[in-house]
Amino acid sequence: MTATTPTMALINANVIMTFESGPQAFFDVMVTVPVAEKDVIAFEDIETDIAEQIIGQTPNDHDLSELVKISLCYTGRTGLSGQELDGDTAKKVDTLIEFLVRHDAKYYFQPDQRDDYEQRIVDRTGVAKETQKIGS
Repeated sequence: MTATTPTMALINANVIMTFESGPQAFFDVMVTVPVAEKDVIAFEDIETDIAEQIIGQTPNDHDLSELVKISLCYTGRTGLSGQELDGDTAKKVDTLIEFLVRHDAKYYFQPDQRDDYEQRIVDRTGVAKETQKIGS
């Protein structure tokens, strides 16, 4: 049995990052996501990869060690070269986007608000290491 390489697609998003001190960051990103021939790619893994891509595109004048929240608004999807996705691929990407917005596409990084998913992002990227609990 041979492994199938997934098709890749781009998802566009508006990003708002909130920090403990300093101004919010507002920027747009395009993130790359795999689209498997069969539903074998875990959405949670893709979501973590998207978070890492977004964190990697954060403007340099913001202190990610004080990250409090990331809010996302997904605005579109295309193929890697900007082409329209075929019907089946578009449907798979739309299903992924539906998964991504299940929590209103908001991620909270205060230690007393993080769930296992946000903690995984902190552990993998090093963000929010100095973020305080609410009311601290």
